[in-house]
Amino acid sequence: MWSTILVATDGSEHACSAVRAAVSLAEATHAKLIALHVFDTTYPAATELGAWEWAVGQGAFARMVDAEKERVETATLPLLQPLQGNWEMHHEMGHPVQVTLGAAVHYNADLLVAGSRGMNAWQAILVGSVADGLMHQSNRPVLIVRGSDAPLQKILAAADGSAGAQRAVEIAAGLAAAAGSGLTALNVVQLPHTPRTPPDDHTLYNYAEKMKHSVEQSLKTAAEASQIAISVVQRQGNTAHEIVQYARDSNASLIVVGNRGLGPFRSLLVGSVSDSVAHHAHCSVLIAR
Repeated sequence: MWSTILVATDGSEHACSAVRAAVSLAEATHAKLIALHVFDTTYPAATELGAWEWAVGQGAFARMVDAEKERVETATLPLLQPLQGNWEMHHEMGHPVQVTLGAAVHYNADLLVAGSRGMNAWQAILVGSVADGLMHQSNRPVLIVRGSDAPLQKILAAADGSAGAQRAVEIAAGLAAAAGSGLTALNVVQLPHTPRTPPDDHTLYNYAEKMKHSVEQSLKTAAEASQIAISVVQRQGNTAHEIVQYARDSNASLIVVGNRGLGPFRSLLVGSVSDSVAHHAHCSVLIAR
C-alpha cells in the first residue's frame, strides 16, 4: 500500500502523537518510516540567519541547535523502536513546511504525517502550522493526527461517487484490511436549491436513493480488492458538518476524505469539505490524493 511514510516531529506532545500514529501505520502497511525534525530558521527569517548566528555567536548557535536535536531525539527515538530498525531519523534546517515537502520528494514518501495543535479555521489562517501548510501544499496524501488514540481503530470514509472520494475509500479500505478494523462509508446528500424553491420530499428521496446506489456501486471495487465489508450510511445536510458530526457520534478514530483541489489560496478564500473536516474533526483526518 505504502512503502515510505514521512512524519514531521519537533518533540512536542502533538508531534509524539503523530509519531505514534505513523509507527502504527508503518507496522500495519510494512512501510519504512522517516522521522524528520526541521530546526526552524524562519524566526528570524532565513535571509537573516547569518546575522542572527553572528549576534548570538557561532558557538552559542551551534549549542542551541544541538540541544534541540537532543531534546527531539529523546522524545522521538523510543517511539520508533517497535519498527525494529525499519526507520530513519533526520535533522534539517529551514522553513518546516518547505523542507518537509522537499524531503517528501527526496525520500519519495507515499504519505506525510503531522500532528495537529488544535487547529481551527481562524488560527490556521492567522498563525499557520506545519500540519496546515502540508495539507494545503502537498500533492501527496497527508494525515493530520489529532488526539492520542490509534487512528486505525474505527475508520470512516467520505463517499460521494467522485474520483477524489473513490481514492479516499480505496485508501480507507486498504488501511481497514491491514489493521483488521471496521470501515464505514458515509454519503451526505446536499441537494442544491435556492431558498425560494426548496426540494419536495419526493425529489429529495429519489435523489438520495440514486446517490446511495451510485456510491454502493463505486464501493464494490474497493471492497473486493481489500476483501472487507464496507457499511454505507447516508445523511442529509451540510457535507462537512455531517461528516464531522457522524464521526463524533460513531466514535471514529480516523476520517479519510478526498481532496478537491486544495491550494494555498483557494481553500482559504472559497473553502472545501476536506479543509473544513480537517479543521473541525475531533479525530485524525487523512486527506487522500
